[in-house]
Amino acid sequence: MGYTAKSALIRLKEHNRSCNRWTRHNSPFQILYTEMYQIKTEAIRREHFLKSGQGRKWLDANITIK
Repeated sequence: MGYTAKSALIRLKEHNRSCNRWTRHNSPFQILYTEMYQIKTEAIRREHFLKSGQGRKWLDANITIK
């Protein structure tokens, strides 16, 4: 989860290529949910929320893993 100018599919491919130690040991990854924002500060604000306790609760209640 994070702010990037790259598309979600490009970031997913990079992560699944095991570019660093963490992704190498924790892959494969899949996209469960995305949001797009036109303004960088809004995207960063939303990312901070989703990584908070309340944001985690929102994700758990609204995003199901298949």
